[in-house]
Amino acid sequence: MNTCTGVVPVIPRMRSVFIHLQIVYGVFVLQQYNIISKAQTSMSFTEEGSPPAIQTDNNQTMQVCDKACEYDSWFRRAYCNARGLNKVPYPSGCESSLTLELQDNNIMVLVYENLAGYKHVRTLDISDNVILKLEPGTFSGMSELRNLVLNGNQLINVSNGTFRGTESSLERLFLNNNRIRSLDEGAFTGLIKLRALYLNDNEINVLPIIVFDDLHMLELLALDTNKIRYVNNTILHGLTMLRWVSLSRNDLEQIPNEFFLGLKTLSEVIFSFNNLAAISTPANLCIGQKLTLLDLQNNAINDSDYILPYLSISVELRLGGNPFVCNCGFRLLQDWYRNKSVVEYLDSPLQCTFNGTLVHITSQLPVNCQIETYNTPDVAVTPAPTTEIRIPTSEADYVTTRAMHFISTENSITTESFQKHVMPTLTFAVLLLFFILWLFKSSVSIIMWCKRKCQCDASTNFQCCRN
Repeated sequence: MNTCTGVVPVIPRMRSVFIHLQIVYGVFVLQQYNIISKAQTSMSFTEEGSPPAIQTDNNQTMQVCDKACEYDSWFRRAYCNARGLNKVPYPSGCESSLTLELQDNNIMVLVYENLAGYKHVRTLDISDNVILKLEPGTFSGMSELRNLVLNGNQLINVSNGTFRGTESSLERLFLNNNRIRSLDEGAFTGLIKLRALYLNDNEINVLPIIVFDDLHMLELLALDTNKIRYVNNTILHGLTMLRWVSLSRNDLEQIPNEFFLGLKTLSEVIFSFNNLAAISTPANLCIGQKLTLLDLQNNAINDSDYILPYLSISVELRLGGNPFVCNCGFRLLQDWYRNKSVVEYLDSPLQCTFNGTLVHITSQLPVNCQIETYNTPDVAVTPAPTTEIRIPTSEADYVTTRAMHFISTENSITTESFQKHVMPTLTFAVLLLFFILWLFKSSVSIIMWCKRKCQCDASTNFQCCRN
């Protein structure tokens, strides 16, 4: 019998190491099996290929979320897009969802009963459906709703109280690409936390004077591509936090004086592709010194004198596509332009007309002007060094500008969810991997030590082991 004293304590240690390895491996296998089972369950459908359904109390068939949709438990997101749904699925299995995606379906009607079960949802996307009408209080059961996307539906009107129940949470509202012709005066009543409102690509022709009165936190207002011909001079006065406003591609012929009264944070104003023949001075419009962008391209302005007061306050001007007449005011604009770092898109150049000939902003102006005696008391002939003029006109610029805010928002939402739900799991996985590697290394070290220590034979009587 081997009596090597050096071997005795090694065997229990080896057994302990292997037991730990078996336990860790067993836990890992169980976790993988649980993840796979959940994935298979969330993606299962009936043999006919349509989402399973349940029978409600009134004998109507309603599809169930955890069967009709794909549920991501890490991000708490229910993917129900492009499933052929005609109603919002019953929330069974998705009650904890933070994001509910229902875009590209055939949903025609939204009612309170369909949405009340999703009380934790923060982002609801029902874009590209066929919703015709929203009843008052439809979203009143979703008190945590922050982002509501209703783009690409068939809405004709936004009535009073439509968003009742979301007053303390809703931050971003998307109503682009509908058929909205009118907004009731109380359409957005109480939405005191709303930061971004998108109403692009509709058929709005009149804005009620008080429709935006409660939106004290609004920073972005997008009304592009509508049929608005007139705006009241007080319609924006309650939006004291407004930074970005766009009324591009409407039928505006005039911007009334004091239109921006009280908007001290306003920095970007877009009036491109309208019918403006003139624009008042910054003082008359109550535009402050924080203005960084004024977009007036593709209007009907022919006198460059209207533009001169803006040279000293705006960092970026977009003026291409206006029928300017070559005069001394345009000569001043040329001098200012040549001293700046310019980015120009030639599909809508900045130019003037002289005797029927188009003269580009960089060409020699055939007008004899005494620049030093030209009466422009409120205009600096040499503008501030940081000023530049840009004339972008491609449609991609507009799309990029409008989408940028939403993309950054979505990125912040995704980052928040990633840090909250994914990072702990990844951290645990990395620590577990290091632990397994440490156990393996320790086991190898023990085995090698044992071999070195106990390579004895009968001739030495195992003295090496006792040494």
